[in-house]
Amino acid sequence: MGGGSTPPRAGRDVLEKLRAWGYRLADDHPVVALTVRLVQEAAADGGRRVSVHLADTGDDRQAAVMVLSHGGAEAPEEDGVLAELVALGAVSVGTESNRDDGGRRRWAVVGL
Repeated sequence: MGGGSTPPRAGRDVLEKLRAWGYRLADDHPVVALTVRLVQEAAADGGRRVSVHLADTGDDRQAAVMVLSHGGAEAPEEDGVLAELVALGAVSVGTESNRDDGGRRRWAVVGL
């Protein structure tokens, strides 16, 4: 989304993109905190860069936020992170690692 983004900036960018797509969301919508937490975890992997991807499902008013850490994710994912994402408002969460480049994908689906 934004280049050189901090976690809070990434959260705001995702919120603004969803608003641009026509969703009326409050400044404190859970998608902001979820994005911040996903980006923090990806940055903690120690990789070369982090990227944020966003998709909406349209009719059922949900958005998926996926954050990729590009390299550096050698430690196994801790279950506490996924539970924390659910506590922040996600209806579905997941993670997977790429053995080829050491990157990790984390995602959260949230109602809009």
